[in-house]
Amino acid sequence: MHAEPVEYAGAIIMPVASLSVRGYVATAIVTNGVGKQRIYGPLKYFCSEKAACEYAVSYAKARLDRRWGRSER
Repeated sequence: MHAEPVEYAGAIIMPVASLSVRGYVATAIVTNGVGKQRIYGPLKYFCSEKAACEYAVSYAKARLDRRWGRSER
């Protein structure tokens, strides 16, 4: 499942929840302003697609914040 993309810190975060034997696995695809992509995941397993996607977005935001030295957004 792909959730809606999220714009954050000049990037687009696309959360992905894939069904596996252990549950829904969270993955985030982050695309910066010049089109370079980075994939984070598989990250963690969840009982629902929604929870996996929410975690993927939160994780990607935290990585972007660390990369740009942001403490809070």
